[in-house]
This record gives sequence, C-alpha cells and structure tokens, in this order.
Amino acid sequence: MEVFALLLAKFDGKVVGSEECNLDSLKEEFFEGYTPGDTVKGVNGGGKEPKVKKEKKPRPLSGYTYFGKQNKDEFNKEMGTMDEKPKFVSFVSEKWNLLSEEDKGKWGEKAKTAFEEKQKEEKEQKE
Repeated sequence: MEVFALLLAKFDGKVVGSEECNLDSLKEEFFEGYTPGDTVKGVNGGGKEPKVKKEKKPRPLSGYTYFGKQNKDEFNKEMGTMDEKPKFVSFVSEKWNLLSEEDKGKWGEKAKTAFEEKQKEEKEQKE
C-alpha cells in the first residue's frame, strides 16, 4: 500500500505512459542514480545485463538449396508449361531426387565454393 501511496503522491494527475509518467521516469524517481537505458536490480529482468544478440556466423547453403537457387529460372519456365503447377519446393525435390549421389556431391562442393568466394569478396570489401 505504501508503494501505491508514493506513486499517487509523486505522479498525481499524470497520464500513465506519457513522458511524465513512464517506466524510465518511475525508475529515475525511485532508483537513485538511474539513467534511462540502465538496468535496475529487481526491475526489467532482475538486474541482469541486457541481452546482446550474438552475430550469427554465415554458413554455406546445402547442395540441395544451391541447386534450387541456381536452376530457379529454368525450373520456373518448365513449371509454367505444366497443366497443374506444383509447388516450387516439390518440383525442386523431384529434380534433386533424380540426380545421382555423385551429382549431388558436386552440387554440395559448388555451394561450398560459392560461399567461400562470397566470404572472400566481403572480407576484401571491408578492408
């Protein structure tokens, strides 16, 4: 009850969510030394540091995905001539399954090589 009495006394007549009465203004009022953006123990996650999104390391496409991307225009043309147009993924899957294991391996190597070249180009651009 004391907390509510303090809130009413300090923020009487102010609209919740406005600049005068928002979470940062409440923290500034009740937590000495608080500046907006700080974390306060017991508030917003118990004083834990804000989560920092880890940068995801890019990885190469699979041979299957690379195969689909490289042949997209050709497959779309072929699908356009069909009476019943299948979903693109289904169509690529059928084509992929017709390949030999050796050909599938080649597509995997192509995907890896393309990825490495892209990484190299990006690294050179940064320098």
